Amino acid sequence: MNAVSILWPMIAGACLVLAAVQLLVRLHDKNAQANLWLALLSLAITGIAAAELALMLAGSTEDFATATRWIHVPIFITFVAIVRFVTRCFGTARGWLGWTVIGVRAFALVLNFAVGLNLNHDAILRLRPIRFLGSTVMTADAVFSQRTRIAEVSTLLLLAFVVDASLRLWRKGEADARRQAVVIGGSVTAFVVIGFAQGVLIHSGVVAMPYLISLPFLVVVAAMSYELSRDLLRSARNAEELREVAESMHLAAGAAGLAFWRWEIPQDRIWVNPQGRALYGVPANTPITFERYLTSLHSEDRERVRRGIEGALTGNGELRTDYRVKDSAGMEHWVEARGKVDFNGGGKPLRMRGVSIDVTERHHMQERFRLSVDASPNGVVLANAAGLILLTNRRADEMLGYAPGELLGQPVGNLLPERHRCEHAAPREGLHRMPESRTMEAGHELHALRKDGSEFPVEIGISPVESPEGTLVLSVIVDISARREAEEEARRHRDELAHVTRVTTLSELSGSLAHELNQPLAIILANAQAAQRLMAQSPPDLAEVKDILTDIVDEDRRAGEVIQRLRALLKRGETKMLPVSFNEIATEVLHLTHADLIGRGVTVSRELSPELPLVAGDRVQLQQVLLNLVLNAADAMAGNPVGFRQIQVVTSLEGDVARLSVRDAGCGLPEDVERLFEPFFTTKQHGLGMGLAICRSIVAAHGGRLRAQPHSECGAVFHLEIPVCPQQAAWS
Repeated sequence: MNAVSILWPMIAGACLVLAAVQLLVRLHDKNAQANLWLALLSLAITGIAAAELALMLAGSTEDFATATRWIHVPIFITFVAIVRFVTRCFGTARGWLGWTVIGVRAFALVLNFAVGLNLNHDAILRLRPIRFLGSTVMTADAVFSQRTRIAEVSTLLLLAFVVDASLRLWRKGEADARRQAVVIGGSVTAFVVIGFAQGVLIHSGVVAMPYLISLPFLVVVAAMSYELSRDLLRSARNAEELREVAESMHLAAGAAGLAFWRWEIPQDRIWVNPQGRALYGVPANTPITFERYLTSLHSEDRERVRRGIEGALTGNGELRTDYRVKDSAGMEHWVEARGKVDFNGGGKPLRMRGVSIDVTERHHMQERFRLSVDASPNGVVLANAAGLILLTNRRADEMLGYAPGELLGQPVGNLLPERHRCEHAAPREGLHRMPESRTMEAGHELHALRKDGSEFPVEIGISPVESPEGTLVLSVIVDISARREAEEEARRHRDELAHVTRVTTLSELSGSLAHELNQPLAIILANAQAAQRLMAQSPPDLAEVKDILTDIVDEDRRAGEVIQRLRALLKRGETKMLPVSFNEIATEVLHLTHADLIGRGVTVSRELSPELPLVAGDRVQLQQVLLNLVLNAADAMAGNPVGFRQIQVVTSLEGDVARLSVRDAGCGLPEDVERLFEPFFTTKQHGLGMGLAICRSIVAAHGGRLRAQPHSECGAVFHLEIPVCPQQAAWS
């Protein structure tokens, strides 16, 4: 036994073992195509090793020629296996180049059997023994054929194929890809170059040595095996991780009550995990078919679920449905199921995989929520971000005149008149940017629109509701028709009471008002009589008559203004909010009370702001408030000596509020100032105690306030404060 006789059989044996291992892997995994080609390569190297051993131990030139001819068969298989292995393993090879390599090598194989002794030799002259690895082996003195150039071209093409695929794999930039490019591509490239160089040297007669293909390619096979072994180890680790994940999913499914199921459609066989069998009330060993599954559902839900599954099988393969089932104890549960259909290449459904979960508690909560919403005395409307209605309660349907469910899917803006829809869109869109509860305001009053087109006053509060669909908008609608009627009735009563108070006040001023009217009337009469006398003269004094007529016109206008003020104060009518001036109101009231104040020995000073903005109010009612304050001030100073009875009327602007103040030098205020504004509380001997209470209610209806405070010197100050008109505030 020599080294050659031991080493080459060992090479062949190692390659056979490797081939067997790779074939077992391929049989276990039909997708392991790279392992199949590596097994074929190992078998080819085994054949090459056997042929090389036969060449080295040849006993005649005929044996040497025969072994040389047959070595080209495993070499061809080696080329095919390398091309296919690189193609499958790298995924970057050029297919046309690989088939070119195989085609050229196949042509060389045909020539090997069809022409001459073999592909390498035209003639073998004699065998020549040489020493190799301490043993005597045979080489040949031969005439080498030019046909070997075809084999060399195929080897160069194989080299180009492997180098190109390796470079393209390297350019991917991934760590695993670059390692494969270096280990497999580099080893194949290096040893193809070595084999090519050895063949060229032998065929050129430069060296005399045996063919050594199996030995260097054994290293290539080892490199390929190393990479595939890494994949096997990675697969083993992945399998272990998958097993752990599956175990975790099993535990999670048990904890959450998830039912996993799979329906093999052609066989009509359904697999369900133990949680699913318990949920559907199916015993452990009972086979489950589609019809058996349907019988476990509530009778009212079966047809709907069947249609949903048929739609998934003929549509996009997605199933989402819910239904009721009874478990083994007879308890009814709500179940939500999700499924996905797997189709074959022809679009035929193969199986459906899915998961079911018990959502009974969620359905109960939804039902309780629905009952709570329906029990609300106010209308409730839930809309999504697009403004489409998702839910309404019974009160909202009744309030708006719709049948139950009729509003679902409609734009929420349809519930408002056209003039309010822009005001509604702004707060709803702002709710998504800044989720917080708020009240809708559209001008001074908001109305809702019934189905029949009629309107009614409402208040609407909107709140954000976070959900899997995003931020929803919950609107609570309150019908305030009854409140508006009550407010209107209260306003009418207040106006009636205010009118009675004005009449009472004017009755008390009747003497002064009579004097105020008698004075211009007396002057008119005296002037008229004087004019008659002047006209009776001859000639008449026309210039003097002209002056007298002018006086008569002035006094008549003065009497007319007094009468107009009296008529305005005595008139009964609705409150009209119009822009008015505090300065004009003060002037008119002081003219009206001029005679009465003089008769009481009261003097009045005015400080009226010339740039005071207008306020929105009812002129007559504001005159009534000031008239009451002026007369109260005069009454408070009745005990003062003559000359110490003075009223000061001041108008001013405090921010965006116009103020009209009345100050007296009277007896002052009680300790509890607010009691002055209570009904039937009075400090006068014959007072009713209603004047200031009515005045405060009038001012409150104007959005202002009436307050009193003691003056720092003596007496009291009453402040009438009303916000200025918005445009006036901007101008000021």
